[in-house]
Amino acid sequence: MPTDPSSAAAKSELPVSVLMLGGGVQQVEAVRQVQSFGFRVIVSDRNPNAPAFELADECWVVDGSDALELTRRAVDAKRRGLQAVFTLTELVESVAAVCLGAELPGTSLEAARACQDKAASAQLFENAGIPIPKTIVTTDLAQAQAAFRDLGERVFVKPSRAFGGRGSGRATHADQLEQAFAKARKESQHVLVQELCEGSVHDTNGIFDSNGEFHRAGLADRSFHPEYPIELGASAPSRLSPEQSDQAFKWTELAARAVGINFGPVKADFILADNELRLLELAPRTHGPKGTLWLLPLAHEFSPLRASLEVLVGSAPSQHWTDTAAKCCAYRGWLAPAGKLLALHGLEAARAVPGVEYILQLKGAGERIRPARDSSAVVLYVFASGTSQPEVDRSLDAALGELRADMG
Repeated sequence: MPTDPSSAAAKSELPVSVLMLGGGVQQVEAVRQVQSFGFRVIVSDRNPNAPAFELADECWVVDGSDALELTRRAVDAKRRGLQAVFTLTELVESVAAVCLGAELPGTSLEAARACQDKAASAQLFENAGIPIPKTIVTTDLAQAQAAFRDLGERVFVKPSRAFGGRGSGRATHADQLEQAFAKARKESQHVLVQELCEGSVHDTNGIFDSNGEFHRAGLADRSFHPEYPIELGASAPSRLSPEQSDQAFKWTELAARAVGINFGPVKADFILADNELRLLELAPRTHGPKGTLWLLPLAHEFSPLRASLEVLVGSAPSQHWTDTAAKCCAYRGWLAPAGKLLALHGLEAARAVPGVEYILQLKGAGERIRPARDSSAVVLYVFASGTSQPEVDRSLDAALGELRADMG
């Protein structure tokens, strides 16, 4: 078990526990992996039937936004060996609040809040000299229309506080802007109108150790729907040049320090447009489950989740820090038409395709598929690995070609 002899849990021979906020279907594998690292796993989710509860060592039915109740329980669990709190979702403010209230190591609440407020973080990034898309923060339609004109009538509109692409969209004419602003305004009082940067998207993971030293923990390329914020896939190693990769990690560290992060995991999203990297977002966590649990460990033979948890509990690292890929890996999403999913065919044939590593199924028979406007419309993701990206692409093409949905 990864323990530090100086830790309270080690001294009392209690099992080291970690608390994960969010227990959805993508977090099931997180429980499995964290237990394999030697930790006892507590899972909290508002859904009493959360999928990750099935494997968890302890289950809390608590809304992830209820920081007071989570803290109350964490204080009690600390006496039983709880040493760290983490999430693979957007619940970073709750994680920070629980760590503060239960006196556990973690990111400050102020830093977590700054990251979740896109308007505030954009200003901090700009002040630190980090390139970001030109951004104008608005509160009403007239301001948004003026920003639209100032930015050349090609913009991306998003709420200052929202998750998973909700309320976000592009606008290239006046009618689109009005619709995009109304959608974003439903999510947040402040709305960001940004220049529309079109290019490739790249994700960095980093971890600050207990001495405040920054370590690289993986870099991947992601692809999105050309019109809507739907994640279609990702791949590693990145196609960025070594110089661009170095710059992305440099700005990740600088941006983290600009918002007050100098301990634990951090992730950043960049866009490469006109051969220039621009920072889009930053958060005090690793990237979501697909990258953290499958893509990066498969490509790099290095688990950013394990590394971040070992830092949080004060353990000696069990892996060598690396961002050098051992092989190529990618995942790709599969969409079905809107409607009720009656049956999904071809899963076993897809799993049998050489190179396919895993299929993450998000929707099942009987569930309703919404129109493809954000990533919640994705039915499943297929993961594959190989010795080259073309080989991986062929595996993904073959696997996805086996799938068929009966819709009602």
